[in-house]
Amino acid sequence: MYEYVGSNPVNNVDPSGRIIVSSILIGIAIGATLGGGGYVAAASTDGLTAGPSFDLLEKNWNTQHFIAATVSGAIAGGATVATGGALAGLGSGYGAMMLTGAAAGTVGGFSGGLSQQLIVNNGDFGKVDWGQVGINTGAGFIGGAVGGGVFRGLVGFSGPAANTLAKSVLTGVTAGAGGGAFAGGATAVYRGQNFWAGLARGAAVGGVAGGIGGAMAYGAYRFQLRRYLERGDFVADLRQTRAVSRSGHRYAGNKQIHEAIIQD
Repeated sequence: MYEYVGSNPVNNVDPSGRIIVSSILIGIAIGATLGGGGYVAAASTDGLTAGPSFDLLEKNWNTQHFIAATVSGAIAGGATVATGGALAGLGSGYGAMMLTGAAAGTVGGFSGGLSQQLIVNNGDFGKVDWGQVGINTGAGFIGGAVGGGVFRGLVGFSGPAANTLAKSVLTGVTAGAGGGAFAGGATAVYRGQNFWAGLARGAAVGGVAGGIGGAMAYGAYRFQLRRYLERGDFVADLRQTRAVSRSGHRYAGNKQIHEAIIQD
């Protein structure tokens, strides 16, 4: 959610807005990957009692549902990053960042859940399972709030530890586990299944997916930032994923940031 400022909205900004655009594209790509991958994982397993099986995957495979999971994941990923970027100005305290995360997660969960239902039901709003959309929305809200709070706590660390792969992964794991636990438990109750089994499975799957997403987001941001820095003419510290103007203000590593530095 905060990749556009090097995972550090407390110290960094993106005055020209270019990194937020590329971060949205990254969010779309990561969301699509996790959505499609999540469908494959779910289709090839049987609850908590069986490991991945090609026989189960072949039995449960549905191309339309796979496309729905992939597309809805892409929509959710892009919407989450876009909303987080739009609300980043609310502040850097715990409350503000939890609110930003919750709002971003809510928008992502709703848009992803609704789009998945529409694709599965061939665009027929009358067949949309609004209960499942609500569960996805609630999962996004909880996961976003948890991730925002954990992220703010990790931002408090100074030095290189403030922008590490571990921080991004940990934020993803906690946010994914929190949202996944809610989604798994609520879905189990909604479908008349075992609540605790659903909660445990949701937390496990969500945590793994969140960790993978955090690692992918961090890697993608570092890659694009390095490209910007190689073509830029500003002072930067790759360990901190930031650029520093002459007066000491910190910015995200945007290629066009030299304009702000010149004016600073």
